[in-house]
Amino acid sequence: MYKSCYEKNLIPKNHTEYPIYPSCFITVKNSMYEQVVNELQNKRRIPSIFFDGDIIIVPESYVKLINYLKTHYCGEVVATDQMKECEFATLAIAANVDDELIAIGHSIVGLAGTTSEMLEMVLHTPKKAATEWRQLYLQAAQPQ
Repeated sequence: MYKSCYEKNLIPKNHTEYPIYPSCFITVKNSMYEQVVNELQNKRRIPSIFFDGDIIIVPESYVKLINYLKTHYCGEVVATDQMKECEFATLAIAANVDDELIAIGHSIVGLAGTTSEMLEMVLHTPKKAATEWRQLYLQAAQPQ
Protein backbone atom coordinates (compact mmCIF):
# COMPACT_ATOMS: atom_id res chain seq x y z
CA MET A 1 0.00 0.00 0.00
CA TYR A 2 2.71 2.52 0.94
CA LYS A 3 5.41 1.33 -1.43
CA SER A 4 3.96 3.36 -4.30
CA CYS A 5 4.09 6.51 -2.15
CA TYR A 6 7.79 6.04 -1.57
CA GLU A 7 8.52 5.28 -5.21
CA LYS A 8 7.37 8.79 -6.14
CA ASN A 9 10.20 10.11 -4.00
CA LEU A 10 13.66 10.63 -5.41
CA ILE A 11 15.31 9.64 -2.15
CA PRO A 12 17.00 6.22 -2.17
CA LYS A 13 15.84 3.93 0.64
CA ASN A 14 19.29 3.90 2.28
CA HIS A 15 19.15 7.68 2.83
CA THR A 16 16.77 8.22 5.69
CA GLU A 17 18.83 10.31 8.11
CA TYR A 18 17.39 13.62 6.91
CA PRO A 19 13.76 14.63 6.77
CA ILE A 20 12.59 15.29 3.23
CA TYR A 21 11.66 18.76 2.11
CA PRO A 22 8.76 19.40 1.80
CA SER A 23 7.22 17.50 4.68
CA CYS A 24 4.11 18.02 6.73
CA PHE A 25 3.61 17.89 10.47
CA ILE A 26 0.84 15.59 11.63
CA THR A 27 -0.58 15.26 15.12
CA VAL A 28 -2.65 12.42 16.51
CA LYS A 29 -4.34 12.00 19.87
CA ASN A 30 -1.77 11.55 22.65
CA SER A 31 -3.24 8.17 23.47
CA MET A 32 -2.57 6.98 19.90
CA TYR A 33 0.89 8.46 19.36
CA GLU A 34 2.85 5.41 20.58
CA GLN A 35 0.67 3.09 18.52
CA VAL A 36 1.40 5.15 15.39
CA VAL A 37 5.13 5.16 16.15
CA ASN A 38 5.08 1.40 16.63
CA GLU A 39 3.17 0.79 13.42
CA LEU A 40 5.20 3.10 11.19
CA GLN A 41 8.63 2.53 12.70
CA ASN A 42 8.57 -1.10 13.73
CA LYS A 43 5.91 -2.88 11.69
CA ARG A 44 5.81 -1.07 8.36
CA ARG A 45 9.30 0.47 8.47
CA ILE A 46 8.35 3.30 6.16
CA PRO A 47 11.48 5.34 5.43
CA SER A 48 11.89 9.08 5.94
CA ILE A 49 9.27 9.36 8.70
CA PHE A 50 10.40 11.16 11.84
CA PHE A 51 8.88 11.49 15.30
CA ASP A 52 9.60 14.21 17.86
CA GLY A 53 7.35 13.09 20.68
CA ASP A 54 4.46 15.35 19.66
CA ILE A 55 4.35 15.40 15.89
CA ILE A 56 4.96 13.01 13.04
CA ILE A 57 7.04 14.42 10.19
CA VAL A 58 5.88 12.90 6.90
CA PRO A 59 7.05 13.77 3.37
CA GLU A 60 4.23 15.51 1.54
CA SER A 61 4.62 13.06 -1.35
CA TYR A 62 3.34 10.26 0.93
CA VAL A 63 -0.27 11.18 0.16
CA LYS A 64 -1.70 7.72 0.89
CA LEU A 65 0.09 7.56 4.24
CA ILE A 66 -1.11 11.03 5.20
CA ASN A 67 -4.69 10.05 4.36
CA TYR A 68 -4.26 6.79 6.27
CA LEU A 69 -3.13 8.68 9.39
CA LYS A 70 -6.08 11.05 9.05
CA THR A 71 -8.66 8.30 8.70
CA HIS A 72 -7.29 5.58 10.99
CA TYR A 73 -5.74 7.71 13.75
CA CYS A 74 -7.76 10.94 13.50
CA GLY A 75 -4.53 12.59 12.38
CA GLU A 76 -4.47 16.29 11.66
CA VAL A 77 -2.03 18.02 9.33
CA VAL A 78 -0.99 21.04 11.39
CA ALA A 79 1.66 22.42 9.01
CA THR A 80 2.79 21.88 5.43
CA ASP A 81 5.90 22.89 3.48
CA GLN A 82 8.08 22.07 6.48
CA MET A 83 11.75 21.01 6.81
CA LYS A 84 13.05 23.73 4.47
CA GLU A 85 16.35 23.41 6.34
CA CYS A 86 16.67 19.95 4.75
CA GLU A 87 16.18 21.15 1.17
CA PHE A 88 19.88 20.89 0.33
CA ALA A 89 20.11 17.35 1.71
CA THR A 90 16.93 16.32 -0.13
CA LEU A 91 18.20 17.63 -3.48
CA ALA A 92 21.77 16.43 -2.98
CA ILE A 93 20.65 12.90 -2.11
CA ALA A 94 18.41 12.84 -5.18
CA ALA A 95 21.42 13.94 -7.27
CA ASN A 96 23.61 11.12 -5.82
CA VAL A 97 26.03 13.48 -4.08
CA ASP A 98 28.60 11.79 -1.83
CA ASP A 99 27.33 11.19 1.73
CA GLU A 100 30.17 13.19 3.32
CA LEU A 101 29.42 16.22 1.14
CA ILE A 102 25.74 15.93 1.94
CA ALA A 103 26.50 15.91 5.67
CA ILE A 104 28.87 18.87 5.61
CA GLY A 105 26.65 20.81 3.21
CA HIS A 106 23.65 20.21 5.43
CA SER A 107 25.58 21.44 8.45
CA ILE A 108 26.50 24.77 6.81
CA VAL A 109 23.26 25.56 4.96
CA GLY A 110 22.93 29.32 4.82
CA LEU A 111 26.66 29.93 5.22
CA ALA A 112 27.72 28.88 1.72
CA GLY A 113 25.03 30.55 -0.38
CA THR A 114 21.57 29.47 -1.35
CA THR A 115 20.56 25.85 -1.68
CA SER A 116 20.71 26.21 -5.47
CA GLU A 117 24.20 27.70 -5.35
CA MET A 118 25.42 24.98 -3.00
CA LEU A 119 23.94 22.23 -5.16
CA GLU A 120 25.46 23.74 -8.29
CA MET A 121 28.87 23.90 -6.63
CA VAL A 122 28.82 20.37 -5.28
CA LEU A 123 27.67 18.93 -8.62
CA HIS A 124 30.22 20.79 -10.75
CA THR A 125 33.21 21.19 -8.42
CA PRO A 126 32.88 18.65 -5.59
CA LYS A 127 36.52 18.92 -4.47
CA LYS A 128 36.30 22.70 -4.27
CA ALA A 129 33.00 22.41 -2.41
CA ALA A 130 34.53 19.95 0.07
CA THR A 131 37.50 22.21 0.77
CA GLU A 132 35.50 25.42 1.11
CA TRP A 133 32.71 23.85 3.12
CA ARG A 134 35.09 22.20 5.58
CA GLN A 135 36.70 25.58 6.15
CA LEU A 136 33.30 27.22 6.67
CA TYR A 137 32.31 24.46 9.06
CA LEU A 138 35.48 24.89 11.11
CA GLN A 139 35.06 28.67 11.19
CA ALA A 140 31.44 28.34 12.31
CA ALA A 141 32.48 25.91 15.05
CA GLN A 142 35.02 28.33 16.53
CA PRO A 143 33.80 30.13 19.66
CA GLN A 144 33.30 33.84 19.09
